[in-house]
Amino acid sequence: GTGSFMSRGSVTAATSTFRAARLLRDAILETASDRFNQPIDRIAIDGVTLSRLAADNGELDISVTYDAVQAAHPYATHACLVEVDKTTGEVTVLRYVVAEDCGVLINPMIVEGQVAGGVAQALGAALFEEVAYGPDGELRSGTFLDYLIPSIGEVLTVQITHLVTPSTVHELGTKGAGEGGTIGGTAAIANAIADALSLHDVTLPLSPDRVVSLLR
Repeated sequence: GTGSFMSRGSVTAATSTFRAARLLRDAILETASDRFNQPIDRIAIDGVTLSRLAADNGELDISVTYDAVQAAHPYATHACLVEVDKTTGEVTVLRYVVAEDCGVLINPMIVEGQVAGGVAQALGAALFEEVAYGPDGELRSGTFLDYLIPSIGEVLTVQITHLVTPSTVHELGTKGAGEGGTIGGTAAIANAIADALSLHDVTLPLSPDRVVSLLR
């Protein structure tokens, strides 16, 4: 297939696994039907271990290929409330809300972790992270002493609402989840700061020094 990049893991990997498991189950039932001389509708996977069944009848080899010819895109809306200290230029995110439609949620806890992690990355992109060079072209942010990322002290609690619209491109109905938190989050934070400062154009990251210079 095309791989699990760009939030396709739950689409490509999970769908392939689901299809392979379904075919394997059918193969197991057929093997057991032959083994016990019973029709398949009277066979249940219970009691006889699969290892014993395999030992008596040889290996069961199932192969599945899934090619995602059409993407299953997620949708998200981000909103945040920020406070800007006009003296120091420090930005504080007071509240953050995300409504995200990732289709059918296989594991809601993992999806919420993906969304919250995406917002944390968005916070870093909007306020901290910058590849800085000096006048001579020397990299000035080559270590984590200089290339700033948000710590646990800066990452806030995100209020998440799930909207479930199943994808129609495959039978599980799942969609991606990873990029939605980062893409929408960076714009939401930057726009909130621009609105607070009554500006129409800002350059990221909006570090305290840059915010103070915008206020002058």
